[in-house]
Amino acid sequence: MRYDNGQGDFTIDTDQGVNVVLRGSAAEGKLRIDAKDPKGRYYIREMIEQAKQGGGFSDFMFPKPGLTEPLPKRYYTMEFAPYHWVIGTGIWLDQIDRRVAMREKAFVQNMKEQVIRTVTGLALLEILFVLLAVIVGRRLAYPIQVATKRMRELGNGKLKMDVQTRAEMQELSRRDDEFGAMSRAMNEMNQKLCDNQRIILCMAQKDALTGLANRRHFTEFIHKCSGDTMLTLISLDLDHFKAVNDNFGHQTGDAALLIFAEVLKSQFTDALNVRMGGDEFLVVLTGKVDPEKTEARLQAFMRQLVAVYRQDEGLKCLMVSAGIAYAKEKPVPIEVLMNHSDEALYKAKACGRSCYRVYQEYNQKWATDFTYLFLKDGSVRYNCSVIDLHDRSVVSSITDRNITTDLAIRTVKKALEAQTSVSKNLILHSDQGSQFTSKEFIEFCESAGITQSMSKAGYPYDNAPMERYFNTLKNEWIYLHDYLAEDDLYASVEEFAYVWYNHVRPHSYNGYKTPFEARTGISNY
Repeated sequence: MRYDNGQGDFTIDTDQGVNVVLRGSAAEGKLRIDAKDPKGRYYIREMIEQAKQGGGFSDFMFPKPGLTEPLPKRYYTMEFAPYHWVIGTGIWLDQIDRRVAMREKAFVQNMKEQVIRTVTGLALLEILFVLLAVIVGRRLAYPIQVATKRMRELGNGKLKMDVQTRAEMQELSRRDDEFGAMSRAMNEMNQKLCDNQRIILCMAQKDALTGLANRRHFTEFIHKCSGDTMLTLISLDLDHFKAVNDNFGHQTGDAALLIFAEVLKSQFTDALNVRMGGDEFLVVLTGKVDPEKTEARLQAFMRQLVAVYRQDEGLKCLMVSAGIAYAKEKPVPIEVLMNHSDEALYKAKACGRSCYRVYQEYNQKWATDFTYLFLKDGSVRYNCSVIDLHDRSVVSSITDRNITTDLAIRTVKKALEAQTSVSKNLILHSDQGSQFTSKEFIEFCESAGITQSMSKAGYPYDNAPMERYFNTLKNEWIYLHDYLAEDDLYASVEEFAYVWYNHVRPHSYNGYKTPFEARTGISNY
């Protein structure tokens, strides 16, 4: 059995040491288990042991075919278990050394050729580059190159020179010839263009009258802010400004605006102060702010401004209204924040002007439920209430003799009528009581644009705010009184809801402010 074009032979012995195949040898069919090489190694035993361990190498001394001198040989054997055969083949170590030497020689020769080719290529490239540099240098004059490049940059509006161009122009300007004079003239022209550009940019970003940032500057500032920038906006508006312009002229109106700007800059030195147009201004604060300190600064500004205006007969009628919008927990898109500050400003104006309001997200999510109340004679009455989850204020409350869908609808209607503005996406949360799941109540909510939300069946804590309100109503009010007549009970419940609970009793949810204080913010300064 041969391989490698007849250069290699396989041998086969049984696992008992009886030779089966050994080409060109009389050992076939004979027991070789005790065969030893000249060093006394039982190589047949070792080969059988390596084969039984899954295959392995054995080293021993054995003569080449046709020779008598034993030479070092490495043999690999593995077991063919079905026939109890040990199959192996080997090679003399001098043959391995010869092949390794041949491969090393070929590798070294190949590396030499590669190095020669690489060095030759690099040398040719270097010569080529030198020749190109000489040709280009002879064809083009350095001063013309520099001047032409700079003139092209000026033509494209690039006024600021990079480090290399600045060094080239400085070197050129030191020459005493025409190129030096041309370079110095170009530098002078560049400086004047830079000064004019700076003035134009300032005019484009600043309000010409007040020196405050204008709307364009504000837009660019917002674009430069990262997406995680926390912003606070204060919208400001001069009240009765048109009357000043009409009665005392535009010069007086301009003076009022200049005073406004100076007082604003002195109070909000760390903010971007913007004149949005006419008598409308905007203060932009970046980063997280302390609402209490911010509102104190706003109050100080409003008091100082009005005090200055009152010193002039033509300006004493002027007042200022303001609206604040905070990004409290996470960044708010600037368009949304501006709408919020404008909405707060409109509320300040609606409250009589000369005040400020903070944007509040009330009338967005309501909760409702029923509870049982008892008269002294033991007869039961049913109260249905609606609270605003924003500040826990009672929006509406009705007590009646029967717990019906009609009572639920009347209570929600009363809540809608009591509010000047309600979210277009108002959500009303309740449990899954039959009154709230009835066809009549569902149709009423749909007609009013209300989205219903319901607790999971059997989970009263899903409507915990209502449970807590009813618990407070009973433990702090109802259980302290005896009600003989239902009218007394009805009036008492409304007094608790609309007076005591909303305006007097602090609520932990609001940071121990009353619901009214949490809803309206700080009152007039």
